Amino acid sequence: MYSRDYLVSKKAENKYPLYYETDTHWNSLGAFYSFEEILPKIQNQFPNIALPKIDYEMNVNYSETAGDILPMLGVKKAKSTQISLSPKNADNSDYFEYIKNEGRNGVKTLGKNKNLPKVIVFRDSFTSALVQYLSPLFSEAEYNWRQFREADKEYILQNKPDIIIFEAVERYSDSIVAK
Repeated sequence: MYSRDYLVSKKAENKYPLYYETDTHWNSLGAFYSFEEILPKIQNQFPNIALPKIDYEMNVNYSETAGDILPMLGVKKAKSTQISLSPKNADNSDYFEYIKNEGRNGVKTLGKNKNLPKVIVFRDSFTSALVQYLSPLFSEAEYNWRQFREADKEYILQNKPDIIIFEAVERYSDSIVAK
């Protein structure tokens, strides 16, 4: 799946940015639109399971931040739009709980509905903003901040996920291809 075209179409109909102005990463809104592309693919894999449908509300603030672009330009901070989405009349904790939240070193969540499928995700930093949208769809979700490795085969066989997601930003595609 390549969500660039969908994100470009959403950018055209939105007054808010889908990426942080001072960073190469998408913000919560950009991640949500990418999630909208992922959701039907997951639903197609599990047609007999009713995945939760969550309505989100948006909150917009502004802050001064450096992100990951400005330091490359020697700029310490600039005004940036901060967008967050949260479930309407609910909390993320109504749908899942964090069992482990070590950021870069790994995130694991448990969904409230134990009848949902289980996922293992191999990812980069872009998935950080997707965790809140993906986790409610799974009884258990493990997010590993690394590319899939040969050593992960045994781990997958032991844990028996229903689905495996591999997310990688395009700029690292050369390191994904087997050498």
